[in-house]
Amino acid sequence: IATEGFRQKNDGEDNRPEKVNAATWMLRRSGNKDVALNVAYRLSGTATSGDDFTPLSGTIEIPAGVNNVRLQLVPKDDNQTEPTETVVLELLPAICIAIFPPPADCYQLGQHTTAKVEIRDNDQDDNPAPVVKIESPDNGDAFRAPAEIRIEVEAKDQNGWTSQAAFFANGRKIGEQFLTFIRPPEDGEDQHYSLVWSDVPVGKYELHAEVTDDEGKIGRSRPVIVQVRDKSDSDDGNNGNNGNGNGNGNGNGNGNGNGNGNGNGGNTDGLTLVQVKVDDGKASETGAGEDPNPGSFLIWRQGDLSNALAVHYQMRGAGVNGLDYEHLSGMVTIPEGMSEVQVFVIPLEDNDVEGVEQVVLLLEDIQCIAIFPPSPDCYQVGRQDAARLNIFDNDRDRNIAPKVSMITPFNNEKFQAPASIQLTGEAVDADGWIGAFRFLANDEVVHEGTINFIVAPDPGQSQTFDFLWENVEAGKYDIALEVTDNDGATLLSRRTKVEVIGDNEKPEVTVFAKDAFASEATGNGNGNGSPNGNTAKFRIRRTGKTDTELKVAYRMEGTAENGLDYTLLEGSVIIEAQKRWATLELSPILDDMEEGLETAILVLEPVETYNIGRAGAATVVISDNNPGRKGVSILDDGSIHLRLPAVPGEGYVMEVSDNLEEWEVIGTGVSEEDALDIVADKPGQRRGQYYRVRKAPEGLPNEE
Repeated sequence: IATEGFRQKNDGEDNRPEKVNAATWMLRRSGNKDVALNVAYRLSGTATSGDDFTPLSGTIEIPAGVNNVRLQLVPKDDNQTEPTETVVLELLPAICIAIFPPPADCYQLGQHTTAKVEIRDNDQDDNPAPVVKIESPDNGDAFRAPAEIRIEVEAKDQNGWTSQAAFFANGRKIGEQFLTFIRPPEDGEDQHYSLVWSDVPVGKYELHAEVTDDEGKIGRSRPVIVQVRDKSDSDDGNNGNNGNGNGNGNGNGNGNGNGNGNGNGGNTDGLTLVQVKVDDGKASETGAGEDPNPGSFLIWRQGDLSNALAVHYQMRGAGVNGLDYEHLSGMVTIPEGMSEVQVFVIPLEDNDVEGVEQVVLLLEDIQCIAIFPPSPDCYQVGRQDAARLNIFDNDRDRNIAPKVSMITPFNNEKFQAPASIQLTGEAVDADGWIGAFRFLANDEVVHEGTINFIVAPDPGQSQTFDFLWENVEAGKYDIALEVTDNDGATLLSRRTKVEVIGDNEKPEVTVFAKDAFASEATGNGNGNGSPNGNTAKFRIRRTGKTDTELKVAYRMEGTAENGLDYTLLEGSVIIEAQKRWATLELSPILDDMEEGLETAILVLEPVETYNIGRAGAATVVISDNNPGRKGVSILDDGSIHLRLPAVPGEGYVMEVSDNLEEWEVIGTGVSEEDALDIVADKPGQRRGQYYRVRKAPEGLPNEE
């Protein structure tokens, strides 16, 4: 086991190097130890040399006079949250001159030629990366040039959803796809992406996909290797096939037959054709005393059957040869007179919870002397040069930790002492239910409870928890929900930051565009706007007490002119007593001029009776007519108008972030139209600003 570097907590600035927990292999020899011996090896697994661990050379010397030597794997801290990764060391045979006695630098391999270590991550992240898998093509699939390869990808984000995928071949991006949701999917739902990669030339390609979730985290699929071959390469007798498998090739690729099946004809050079397919695609680990449950591949040949034929292959996939299943040598012999042979994959019980692991058998081409007739030990690999099967685990993780999140209060929300704060949270346990919960503020329990069911709920059901936290004193609080499932697993939600200001402190006033789009299309040209027109709306909100009215001052800016392009807004608005907010409506005036999109910006003015919060200005756009479903528009002042699809009558939450990790709610409401509009400052005025709109969760207070 190796662990990425870590540093223990220290109150002051800590410049000490991180401690590293390296993994170690032991290489051992028997026989003559009077001379040094160089041993070759290769590495495989899910970890990447140079990125996940310090590169290793591929050879190691066992010094003279000793029988063994240690080889260390030193992990590198990459500041990325990753699952446990594996590194497999496989010893390679020495290339020796066939003399006796053998040279001192020669060796032969013993029984144990592979060993696996694990690299465990030291990073923790409340937003794990989405799980990504290439569903098609399969590992080892082959195509004819110029190929058209359809790549199908499935992605799942356990605490959100995914919205874009990028496709890569040999590390080069070949395409991408974006998804736009009218309503965001539920957490953990599958999203599907596809790409048709056309006119692919001859070559071997390693495909992978990268998918981005709703909070910017990127998940990467395991690679899939495919091969594109030239049309002249021999495969199915160049379609000289017979529908029932009895057709015969004639050596020139024309074949005979009366069907349209996939039998295989001859080939142009007289070589025996070798291919592989899955015979039994499901293998599984078994416990002590149980009979093995192997899977199997079937390797078959067409051509001369009068001699035995040795066929070479490689084992690939997530399952590791010799560790996850009994070691396969890489060579199998089809007996004389036989057309096929089975290769069995016998799983090894390892007591690790691994899930389903894929095993791929890939046939290897061999070098043959160019003579005719060809040597009987020569063959050519056909189109079906790879096959895969799955090893199913018999170990089960005893418990899957639940997912938990806060719903209210919003991040960075402010209250006035003595405050009443509604705490609401949600949790889902995939393999059970939640039996206990605690709301924490600055790591101190403010409320806890247990739940006793007469009939336990089905696994995976959403459970909501709430508590009204009253008489909260002035101060800053980090609020979180902690839940414990029926098997004892405990998980803490992300922390929500709130502030309670003092009883005598000024309230804080903010503004946001509740409806950021207006249109002149239905204006009446009378200077008063149309009462039934497409208007925009600003919402001005206050924190603190609501027992008295509050007058808020503002000014209007933007490319649209107050009183000419829209009905005059006077510069002040009153939030009535017992109200938390006030709404200002902007009504466009029809002027019969082609002006394109114009902006109207409401900027809060400072007044002694209140403070202005972070959202001190808001922008709406005015169109000559209804825009339909446009995506992104660059406005004359450099700001950006983003129009997102929405569901009329559905509650939403609009949030903003500077880092795609911490999100601040800037508005909630119910969609009145089939779109929501956001207007962002022009690039360069902020370091970086990101917006998202999501469906309002159950239990979310609505100011409507």
